[in-house]
Amino acid sequence: MAALSSAERLIVTVVSTVMQFTMSRFPMVAVSILYLTILVAAPGQLTHIVANFSTEATFLQWMTFMVPPALASAGLVALLQSHPPLRRSDVVLACVPSFALCAMAAIWAPRLLLVGLPSLLLTMVGATAMRQFARRDSRKAYKIVIRSTFACFAAVLIATLLSPIGFPVTIGPMTVMTLGLSFIGLFLGIATLHPGLAGAYFVTCLLAATLSPGNRPVPLFEPEVVPLRNAPSAGAAFEAWLKSRPDLGAYKKAGRPYPVIIASAEGGGIYAAAHAYLALSAMQAICPSFPVHLFATVGVSGGSIGTLLYSATTASRSETGDLVNCQSPGSIDQAIDTRPLATDLISPPLANLLFAQVADFLVPFVHVFPDSGEILAKAIAGMAPGNSHMSEPLRASWNPSASRPVTLFVTTDVSEGNRVVISPLDGAGAIGAASFPSGSITSPRDIASNEAAFISARFPWLTATARLQVSDNSFRILADGGYYENSGADTAMDLIAQIRELARLHAECAKGKPVLGDLGSCSCPVRMETSFRSSANWVGCGIPVFLAFMPISEAREGLPGYTYEDTPDPSQSWLGDPLTTMLQARSARGVLAIDRARAAFASPQDREMAQGSDVDNGFFPHVLPVSDLRLPVGWLLSPASVADMLAISANLEACGKEHDSNSSIATWTAGNGCRMKMLATLFNPAEVPRALGIKAHGRD
Repeated sequence: MAALSSAERLIVTVVSTVMQFTMSRFPMVAVSILYLTILVAAPGQLTHIVANFSTEATFLQWMTFMVPPALASAGLVALLQSHPPLRRSDVVLACVPSFALCAMAAIWAPRLLLVGLPSLLLTMVGATAMRQFARRDSRKAYKIVIRSTFACFAAVLIATLLSPIGFPVTIGPMTVMTLGLSFIGLFLGIATLHPGLAGAYFVTCLLAATLSPGNRPVPLFEPEVVPLRNAPSAGAAFEAWLKSRPDLGAYKKAGRPYPVIIASAEGGGIYAAAHAYLALSAMQAICPSFPVHLFATVGVSGGSIGTLLYSATTASRSETGDLVNCQSPGSIDQAIDTRPLATDLISPPLANLLFAQVADFLVPFVHVFPDSGEILAKAIAGMAPGNSHMSEPLRASWNPSASRPVTLFVTTDVSEGNRVVISPLDGAGAIGAASFPSGSITSPRDIASNEAAFISARFPWLTATARLQVSDNSFRILADGGYYENSGADTAMDLIAQIRELARLHAECAKGKPVLGDLGSCSCPVRMETSFRSSANWVGCGIPVFLAFMPISEAREGLPGYTYEDTPDPSQSWLGDPLTTMLQARSARGVLAIDRARAAFASPQDREMAQGSDVDNGFFPHVLPVSDLRLPVGWLLSPASVADMLAISANLEACGKEHDSNSSIATWTAGNGCRMKMLATLFNPAEVPRALGIKAHGRD
């Protein structure tokens, strides 16, 4: 074999030295790389938290978020001091997490440097002092760190289990993150000193993760606790709801069809939840009779949380009665309670993931602690403290004579890739899809509303997929509804198709033709009208209906299928392209679903509504410029961001006023205002002059 050249020997020496350095200091290197990766990747939720930390964090959170990495740095120095002995430069490596936190503060929230820089200095002093102590008595230092690590982890774990919501929220998301990463680093340091034991344990855990039966099932209400209620079909429920409307007389007197509104809310984490809640609540603040006409909401992922919050809070406070014309509410800030939207929903599941799930991992083949999804569902119920509607049984959540809408939550079946619609009705919005707990998947058990909403929002990796027991011996694994279609428009259009089919069957029945289905009384038929401003047929006891659709989604330029700019050098990645394709296809399906809905409501001459829209189209989208507002995809939103969203969601004065055409935010704000005014026209059948409303938007 030929001798190595000097250059080759140099390369071998360098590689060997780097490998030896890395392996002997693996825990410090691994944690440092993790912090630096977070710094470089700059995930939107983290930058949002840090940017608002200096103004919104409590004094306790200010003082504690830098403590865990400081203590972990000293602990790792003590653990690794004799394997082989560490140099002074290794102290710097141990302090990289604190350096990274200071860099995050300098980039995203400079005021945090008031805490970060002194903490960094103390971290370096502490790590240096621990190195000196460990050099004198490494065994004693080792024992101190081992005992302290397990004692602190046990204390944090107990606090998390006793107060799964309160404790993480109190210390805040930054402290939860740094505390969790610090424990991981220390556990890696302990494993490095016992490689044989650590290797055997790792293999055991790998087998457990592969062979274990899965997470604990989603908690359900047993029939002995919540008696089984018969769920009506979509058609029967709609007919019962329609005939109980208290303001039918106003439309019959005016000779106008009765407006029925279906709303859908797109996925996107907390910003989608906030958008759905704000859009629906703003419409109710403008038009007090809006919830009386809102038959159903369809939620996907974060949109499900928003529609549930609206249904349980704002809509439930509506007083059903005579029709009330729409008026400008004056200060929209005072008309809508935005406090639930600033609820910290990220700290509880993050703490569960970093503490409880790590502890669960220490006990292979047994699930001792609840998963993060169960914890987040409890946190969602806490968005409206004391409100029983947030967690009541789903079948009991809807009453046809009340003002709360039917809530449909869309999930994705992992094994089939199809939709599963969870709702209080039998098969509502589930054409070609499964439905639970009534319909194609009928169960004697019921599910809590907050659990149903969050099954729709289980997007990895913070929360695992849901394990749902659908019968005594059968389970379904359900994931985020956005995997199938992120807008909810497909499910909303299926529900609209079911309502239209009811009207068709009523018409056939009225002609004496035999029909199948649950029609109620076809002597008083439901009639579909395609124009609101035209005279409607109120002959006999039949009810003419005008269907309107309100999709709540992200604002997007252009139409699907069109390319508006050249891409001379697109990026390409052998590893990343499959994942990018999946995520982009997920988003594109939602955009296409809304586009198809628009075409279904538009006139044949202008299917894209490029020439504007009017009341008779019955299509009233509400959009949010997510990228312009730099909103995070996560579970924590600052009050300042909520205020920005509200300003865009319900600015009626922006409609018709001149604005900077180069400002996309101003353009979207004006569009929302005009479409809300158009929707308000549906609540003025008698055309009262002073009532709020416009008949068209975007037309000369």
